[in-house]
Amino acid sequence: MRTLLTCIVFACLCVPVLADDSSSAPNSTASNSLEAAIKQRVKEFDATWATHDAKAIAAYYTIDGNIVTPDGNDLAGRDGIEQSLTDAFNGHLKDSTLTTTVEKVRLIKPDVAIVDSGAEMKTPDGEPEKLHLVSVLVKTDGKWLTATTRAIAYRQQ
Repeated sequence: MRTLLTCIVFACLCVPVLADDSSSAPNSTASNSLEAAIKQRVKEFDATWATHDAKAIAAYYTIDGNIVTPDGNDLAGRDGIEQSLTDAFNGHLKDSTLTTTVEKVRLIKPDVAIVDSGAEMKTPDGEPEKLHLVSVLVKTDGKWLTATTRAIAYRQQ
């Protein structure tokens, strides 16, 4: 009787753990599909960058999204991002190109991901700048939007 009771208690303790484990992690196929969608979204972002349309680029961010630049500037909110990029495209980022390579996608939940990327920004009159981007993306109304991006410049050797 004692052995039976021990087995029942053990089973009751394991069921919530097993149930939680199976529901918290997306399956491999779903995970690959979400990662592919995020990588596609990054390619679309780079193509939009090439148009230098600040409003279209800002639309890739959540309403309250932000970008922290390598020099510490915080471009806050979709409107702030748009205004800052408008100014930059009329100035030092005129005719710039951006090439981003997704290095790692970590799905926190099926609708939240942390994305590490390498990026290269080129301007016609300067040396290419290599960056590391850490972004948090959220799936909203069927689209992956960026909630925040931290851009880190690689040190020049």
